[in-house]
Amino acid sequence: MHTVELQNMDVGLTKYLFRSTYENDWLDILEYINVIATIFEPMEVLTDSKDDETEPVLATISESDDIYAIPESDVVIVRGLNKLFSSVKFQIVFLKDSDEIQIYISTDDLEKVMKKELKKEFADISEEECGHYLDGFADSLEIRASNLRAVKEATSKSLNLYIEALLQYDLLYGDCEESLMFKSNGLSFPLTEVVETLREQAKTPVNHEISKYTS
Repeated sequence: MHTVELQNMDVGLTKYLFRSTYENDWLDILEYINVIATIFEPMEVLTDSKDDETEPVLATISESDDIYAIPESDVVIVRGLNKLFSSVKFQIVFLKDSDEIQIYISTDDLEKVMKKELKKEFADISEEECGHYLDGFADSLEIRASNLRAVKEATSKSLNLYIEALLQYDLLYGDCEESLMFKSNGLSFPLTEVVETLREQAKTPVNHEISKYTS
């Protein structure tokens, strides 16, 4: 479902690479943005193309409905202060029709968050531990976005995508909704109450394979 690639970059940022269950089309990306809007304050969304010569364009968003009017593009950059991480600045990059999601965090800020959440010195925190913690956040984004689309479209494809993600969670963390809830800084980023309903509605067997962590 995901891989981990943590890189300390020369510009003082740490890059975390997440691979979603499936490639994300434009509607998937919009639902990701819809979810992120609930935890980024303030939030900025920029659209761009894969052409290196173009400049990102800031989207105008004053209310939630404006998200669905963002012009379709190859690259979307969402940035803001993440309330789940003590209002640390995050930048998330989505590539249309790709399973790759890039998350950039200030390395200094990430160190402070990891020390607080894992309760040990950052030098003693392994890349696997750090990646696993960020997995919880990225997985929550994916499953909430998948849920939004599944409920709106009520299609078997969307429902089964959501079910597959849930079953992979079950295998990784145990069949318990609490274990699927990302918690940080005294706040929770929960799944919705439709989990069991969606499970029951699944008609097609799902693939239980889980991608292993890579460094």
